[in-house]
Amino acid sequence: MSEATTDAVNRDAVNLDPVDLEIRWSRLAAITDEAAATLLRAAFSTIIRESNDYTVVLMNSAGHTVAESRAGIPAFAALIGTLTERLLKTIPAESWHEGDIVITNDPWIATGHLPDIAMVSPIFHRGTLIGFAGSAAHVPDIGGTPTLDATELLAEGLFIPPIHLYRDGVRDEAVVALLRANVRLPVQVWGDLEAQMAAHEVCRRRTIELLEDIGEPDLEELSHLVHAMSDRATRAAMPPFPTAFTAPRSTPTASKASPRTSSAQSRSTASASPSTTPAAHRRSRTRRTARSTTRPLIRSIRSNSCWTAAPAAITAHTGRSRSARPRAASSIPSSPLPCSPVI
Repeated sequence: MSEATTDAVNRDAVNLDPVDLEIRWSRLAAITDEAAATLLRAAFSTIIRESNDYTVVLMNSAGHTVAESRAGIPAFAALIGTLTERLLKTIPAESWHEGDIVITNDPWIATGHLPDIAMVSPIFHRGTLIGFAGSAAHVPDIGGTPTLDATELLAEGLFIPPIHLYRDGVRDEAVVALLRANVRLPVQVWGDLEAQMAAHEVCRRRTIELLEDIGEPDLEELSHLVHAMSDRATRAAMPPFPTAFTAPRSTPTASKASPRTSSAQSRSTASASPSTTPAAHRRSRTRRTARSTTRPLIRSIRSNSCWTAAPAAITAHTGRSRSARPRAASSIPSSPLPCSPVI
């Protein structure tokens, strides 16, 4: 939000009755909380019902978060808005229709890993797109390796790019069949997705009821007020940042130095100009710090301490039994061992 827009919205928020604004905000929070309760009660898996690994978010037509459920995973709530903004670049606002539902578990644009399926659906009021309902939930299975040995994305399970699960209110049976065929618990996974869809329906219905009650055609003004009030409250709670920072000058202290150190300092001082001496001193200090940090590690690696102290780890790593006796450097495998050198 630009500074001019923020100032204008702040003036509108001041002119608006504080009680009315608080009632509207409470209604927004109640919408997402009721939708989250629906998801929680309708979910099939214990990951959602017991671990609360989900979220429900209400957004305006630009994909900006307006309200989020007070239960669930806060990180999900922060990511659903960015996901919706990203979807609007590939699926423009005019391409959305009432009854559309898009799902994805792309970790680069959604919630972080494949078991978390994000869902976004539009909200229309009087034939106009006025916002989106979004949710994310951790499903009990997504295929892939059943262990924690996945070393790449595709080994983790089924990758779902942004795809329409429903289009114009009609379910895409091919997508459903593909999803159910690639998970070990199809009933629970599909049940959790239907719970997300139920939460979206609650979010859509309650949002339209709110707009009818307050006489607003869309969420734009209300979302701007919420964002401006949040921005002002955040800035008021934060300490002011300094406009500039000047590093304190270090004053030289008189100390007794060895002749070798004194001669080296005199040579470096003579070769450096007054303007570059502090920078050169900082670089030299950084190099000394790096050497003092890496030298013990190099000595430990050269002494073969990890090789001698962990024969069991070596056996597990190489698949062959090796004695704890140190061996020649040429016979040590180049791959890293599953233990840390003793420093």
